[in-house]
Amino acid sequence: MARPPDLIISGKETSLYTHENLFIGGWVPPASSRVIDVFSPATEEPIGRVPSASIADVDAAVAAARGAFDTGPWPTLDPAQRAQIVGRLGKAIRARAEEFADLISAEVGSPRAWSTVGQVGVATAVFATYSGIGKRYEWETTRTGGFGGPVRVRQVPVGVVGAIVPWNAPLFVAALKLAPALLAGCTVVLKLAPQTPLRTYLLAEAAVEAGLPPGVLSIVPGEAAVSEHLVRHAGVDKISFTGSTAVGRHIGELCARPAPLHAGARRQVRGDPAARRRPRRGHGRGDRRRGDVQRRADLRLPDPRARPPRPLRRRRRRARRPHRRAHRRRPARPRHRGRPADLQPGPRAGRGLPELRRG
Repeated sequence: MARPPDLIISGKETSLYTHENLFIGGWVPPASSRVIDVFSPATEEPIGRVPSASIADVDAAVAAARGAFDTGPWPTLDPAQRAQIVGRLGKAIRARAEEFADLISAEVGSPRAWSTVGQVGVATAVFATYSGIGKRYEWETTRTGGFGGPVRVRQVPVGVVGAIVPWNAPLFVAALKLAPALLAGCTVVLKLAPQTPLRTYLLAEAAVEAGLPPGVLSIVPGEAAVSEHLVRHAGVDKISFTGSTAVGRHIGELCARPAPLHAGARRQVRGDPAARRRPRRGHGRGDRRRGDVQRRADLRLPDPRARPPRPLRRRRRRARRPHRRAHRRRPARPRHRGRPADLQPGPRAGRGLPELRRG
């Protein structure tokens, strides 16, 4: 940690924490010259300055994590050895408890007692707990299959994890995401809130001291565009987010969008409507669109911007109506009341024709 001499700010002696590099598989210079000025919420005075990660830095972090997962020793390492490294990471954080508490109190604005117990103490307990779980957890079991034979079930890591942490409990939430992911054999790209990026540099130093291989952990502080690019990145296999409900819904929508699929050995089908198959000769633009949408429907790839296929219009036959005369209302039979006296039915009226009285 590069610390300049103490500066005099507003008549108070204050130490300004500055960093010039990013931790992407190791200490590397940033791709851009943008910086993040960190202010204390208690005094509203500057307390630090760190580089702001760009889109290129996120790509480099994901590439380092992907390389460490695909070709590195971390996923294939024995789970008991990974549990030991996770436990050493918690001990390295405990050894820097005073520095962690000072930084968290300065950038979060919390009381130092709460920073010591509620942040540093709980975070070290999380790493110690998962280290103990990893030593006694059954990573490979044998069960009885549906046909009566033995079936071997092996727990494998999911891949590259993008972890996005909030500003209010930075170290504790980072521990909740890092400990299980590292124990499972995943590699992690940790995205920091721009309000509290200082304490994670101490976390990077503790990770190097614990013995994490290069590329297993990368730390990128930045704005919302950096988080969105990390969520959209094709090299990330899982996203772990803690924050507001609105941002969580947006991340869920981004994760639900179709990803590139390899369907068959001849072509690659993409969920992007811009990547469409070239039409055959003699087919117009409309036929190409309808055919492309039909192929997407067959592959169950949702495409909100594509035009849906036209439904088949079949001529419906109307039900055959009976003859029109059958629907005519029959006239009501004349009533006997109100008739003239000469048309009243006689005493012999009954089953046959009525007998009329004539005057």
